[in-house]
Amino acid sequence: MSSQKRSRQSLYTFLIAVIGIGLLLTIIFTAFSIGTAGLLLVFGISYTSWKALLLFILVFLLYGLILDLFSIAMIGFAKVYLFQTSLFFPVRMASDTCFTWLALQFAEATISGVSIEWTGALAIASVLFFGEIAYEKWEAGKKDRS
Repeated sequence: MSSQKRSRQSLYTFLIAVIGIGLLLTIIFTAFSIGTAGLLLVFGISYTSWKALLLFILVFLLYGLILDLFSIAMIGFAKVYLFQTSLFFPVRMASDTCFTWLALQFAEATISGVSIEWTGALAIASVLFFGEIAYEKWEAGKKDRS
């Protein structure tokens, strides 16, 4: 009898664990979906379908890759002449943000199911620039610790 109680108790424990993990995953997925939709709404992006949004992201990455080459060239040119001055950071920020904004505008013009306000595109470009700066500082700090 005691072996049946143990097997029944382990079955209940297993079922409770599976239900708990399932609920946790459902909550996480729902929060992620609502958070992503809310973030897109905050930045002024409206889309007709998830397919249009995915195509927009892929086209943005393609245009961004091409336009980033021009941005890198401009930043490299500015680094030669402005590195020791206080003008380097604003020139870098303007260059990087403008080319990212341009890539967002080209992607919006290419994909018909997505519309983005210019202020939202500018905000996204600025966030991406400051994220890039933070990543570079983190990488530099990681190298210094090694």
